[in-house]
Amino acid sequence: MANRGSDDVTILDADGSAVGSFPAGPRPVEIALDFEGNIWVANDLGATVTRLSSAGGTPTAFAVPNGPRGISVAGDGSLFVSIYDGGAGREVVRLDPDGNELETLFVDPRPVNHGDGTGLVHASCVVPDADADLDGWTNAEEIDLLTNPFDLSEHPVDVTAITPDSGSVNGGTEILIDGRSLELPLEVRVGGRLATVVAPGAGGVVARTPEGAFPPVGLVDVLVTRPDGNSFLAVAAFEYTNDAPVADPDPDSVDDGYYIVPGDSLELDGRDSEDPNEAVGDSIVGYEWDVNGHPLSGANPVVSPEILVSFGINGLGGYDVTLRVTDSVGVVGEATVELVVVPLGSVAFLRGDSNQDSGVDLGDPIFFFRWLFQGGSAPSCRDAADANGDRRLDLADAIWLVRFLFQGFTAPPAPYPVCRPHPLELDCSSSVCSS
Repeated sequence: MANRGSDDVTILDADGSAVGSFPAGPRPVEIALDFEGNIWVANDLGATVTRLSSAGGTPTAFAVPNGPRGISVAGDGSLFVSIYDGGAGREVVRLDPDGNELETLFVDPRPVNHGDGTGLVHASCVVPDADADLDGWTNAEEIDLLTNPFDLSEHPVDVTAITPDSGSVNGGTEILIDGRSLELPLEVRVGGRLATVVAPGAGGVVARTPEGAFPPVGLVDVLVTRPDGNSFLAVAAFEYTNDAPVADPDPDSVDDGYYIVPGDSLELDGRDSEDPNEAVGDSIVGYEWDVNGHPLSGANPVVSPEILVSFGINGLGGYDVTLRVTDSVGVVGEATVELVVVPLGSVAFLRGDSNQDSGVDLGDPIFFFRWLFQGGSAPSCRDAADANGDRRLDLADAIWLVRFLFQGFTAPPAPYPVCRPHPLELDCSSSVCSS
């Protein structure tokens, strides 16, 4: 029993008779008994708590903020001291068993009398809907569970949601694991394989998935484990998915289709198609073409002029060419480009390439300016120099290129951005595209 007036504590026997009194520092107001049998006293007058050793001897005082009022011992042996400070305090100080301060927690104003001999913390010293240890459990929930709202280690890992719940078998999907008691460090395994924990997330943790087994096996478990061994197994919580192959229906980096003149063969080329899951064992196993509604097979078929005519490609204009590629588990990807039949006598050139160096860059308007104003060489392919496609060469072409290159203006009209056959409208005595 703490005696404020006499600055001591009195020990009573089971019948309520006084066994003895011991000095306990200035104005003791509350006491707690730790697991070693020591008596701890909160000294309201001053800024100390006092320990009376079970072995006897001189009491030991430890500094805390001014005006300690309540004191209790947690399950791990640490102490919690509420700081009342004449009504101005709003802290709970946590000490280790040797009286060293571990942390200060801020609570509602005027916390008092939170010890009840069980090592718990009463709701009177915390905000019920708050989360003192930031583990996802409210203070009220933790007190109801007979656990300490300031002690993270007492509460099990709990996973409530995983978002997104599916991702590529290649791995690399960032998932947000929501739940409680998910403070770092944590180990996360997806389908039994170690994921990379990236960072804390809102209410949980963000992890990057590892590669999955191929072919994908469907839903897999997600296991979250703390260093103390506590874990949560989210059963069938994430699904690895196979990515569709990417069809590339023409042979260059720009999917602008095919250009031929009447009487030409058509060489289709889908060999640049890719399977995003190649690294985990997938591959493209089938190439199917649709040329103006007529089927063909193979990665690189050549269609003769006669077959083209039988496919209804017997005049100038555009025709659809679709490539469908199939991977080893039957997933299909497709893409469509245009086959353009241009008139006989068409010449391949790149519009905007005034200086015929196989590209469109600052050198082209400079070449054009020198020709117009400084007596420089004339363009060898006037159609290529006609950057705006208005069928004449003048200052407007150079201005068009400068605005396109540096101001986000419209790109030159076809043929651009690669060489293609095109009917001549001016003259093209020499084109780098035809050399």
